[in-house]
Amino acid sequence: MKNFAFLAVSSIVIFVGCMQQDTIPTKPSPIDSIKKTSDRSVLKGSALLYTFDKKYENSDNSGILVTVLGTGASTTTDSMGKWQLNYLDSGKYAIQFTAPGFDTMTAYRVVVKGEDTLQMGPIYSDTLLSIPTSLIPRLAELPPTVQVVSALATVKEIIRVDSVDDHGVKTESKRDTLYDFTANITTSIESYFTNRREEVPVGYMACINEQSTLSANKIPNTVLFSRSWQYDSNGFFCLEDKYPSYPDNGDKTKRYFKIGLSLKEYAKARNLSLRQGVALYLHFTPIWRGLRRVRGDAAKGPAESIIIDWIIGAPQSYQIQWR
Repeated sequence: MKNFAFLAVSSIVIFVGCMQQDTIPTKPSPIDSIKKTSDRSVLKGSALLYTFDKKYENSDNSGILVTVLGTGASTTTDSMGKWQLNYLDSGKYAIQFTAPGFDTMTAYRVVVKGEDTLQMGPIYSDTLLSIPTSLIPRLAELPPTVQVVSALATVKEIIRVDSVDDHGVKTESKRDTLYDFTANITTSIESYFTNRREEVPVGYMACINEQSTLSANKIPNTVLFSRSWQYDSNGFFCLEDKYPSYPDNGDKTKRYFKIGLSLKEYAKARNLSLRQGVALYLHFTPIWRGLRRVRGDAAKGPAESIIIDWIIGAPQSYQIQWR
């Protein structure tokens, strides 16, 4: 083996700057054509699975498919995430990492020079090299999707009259109009991993106005959850589903929300017209937790990290029915 340490380091440097989440066609070719020579190399490394429930590396990283694009050469990882490809001709390769239920990563411009064993990623040994985890292909579990399956929003106008008894004579003292608003929403959760549908936290953001639709770019970001007031300046109110409710049949793949709101107070703050029969709409946006990639400053730390964050769904609009 020729100068193993030098080749290992050089191959890793090439690998780090060129790995990204896959956005290429289903059957791409390597960026550079492979130089066909009699020289053959062994290429090996590691890959990890990041799952929603563990937040970090999964204890079992087996089954990741490692493919040399454009060549037909492939292998799978063992439980430690190790993989090895033998008898590669010298050249530059694109190495793709895939697993069911996870996103796809591709390392470009991986150089193989022949006659040596080149290491990509960490080395599981007390000797040789210690490689930062930012160099390892990490596949993030694809987040579940949440959709509204049923929704009903209603409001009822109530005239309240308070009276007092003045020496046996009842007199009207106050007349007030109240608006009893309720909404019942059921959402369904779909995920590649069935058990995730019961585990994933689900919440919502919603607002009420006179518009029949709401553009997605009007939805605030999830910083709304850190606010203490009932609704923000645009009329959005929210709920984080810390204590989920399920439908009466106990189906944990669904979430049930019952929304109650002081509509008179809300309408006054939002300058909404409240009168019997006026057209009002509830705009409901489900949000839920999932893994997300965050790009950082490579000069200060890992170029990319995987975090658990809120995912904002598409807003759904429902006309509020007067009772």
